[in-house]
Amino acid sequence: MLLWTDLNCVLRRKAHKGAVNCVVVCRGKLMGTVVSCGEDARVCVWSSRLEQGAVFNCSTFGPHPSLIGIDACTQGEKLALCTRGGSIYEISAVDGANLHTNALIRGHSWGNLTSCATHPTRQEFATGGTDGYLFVWDGNYRVVCAEKHFSDPIGAIIYGLVATTSADELQSGNNDTVDSKNQAILVCGLAGHTNEGQCGSFYVLRAETLEVTFTSRDSHCAVTELKLTPDAETLAVGTADGGMSTAP
Repeated sequence: MLLWTDLNCVLRRKAHKGAVNCVVVCRGKLMGTVVSCGEDARVCVWSSRLEQGAVFNCSTFGPHPSLIGIDACTQGEKLALCTRGGSIYEISAVDGANLHTNALIRGHSWGNLTSCATHPTRQEFATGGTDGYLFVWDGNYRVVCAEKHFSDPIGAIIYGLVATTSADELQSGNNDTVDSKNQAILVCGLAGHTNEGQCGSFYVLRAETLEVTFTSRDSHCAVTELKLTPDAETLAVGTADGGMSTAP
């Protein structure tokens, strides 16, 4: 951080480990205070004479938490931070506390958004990207409500509804008393480089918890398309080599 008077640099301070990516001058209650953010995922508060005050560690702010942008509200009480992972967080300018449960706005951290699917019964939708993240979004509030990370890029996703019955009902042997209920599943197919990692694999997850219930791989080429039959009993998997396979 450099302090200039007219055209002369009169003071130099070591501010961050790595690049200082953004600096903002606060207004309101923190009038004249300077706040910087950097590649080290830290926020530093400075006086107008570059005397260091509070330092906030933001290294837990999602994937790639390095800070690339910062701004202050007009009252000077809140700071908005943009991470290299494609998320925006809002923190207190006084103690650095995250003002929300998670990110204010969340996005995929890099690459392309490769697939999107809507939940069959809820106001939710899911997205998958080349960053390997599967996000489930609240359709009303447009916020991420669940996430799961895979070691390889995601090539395709699809929702489905499967009929389920309880173990007690099945053991009763009376088919008339069996009450089938539909349970939502989410299938995720992985892409990436042929014959590397888990490329070509697909995972079946419980839509509510994102718990993996089944996984398989019929090809070592990237999954490009997934389709389920209406009863979700059969899955068709398309891959980058022009192949097509089915799984019961």
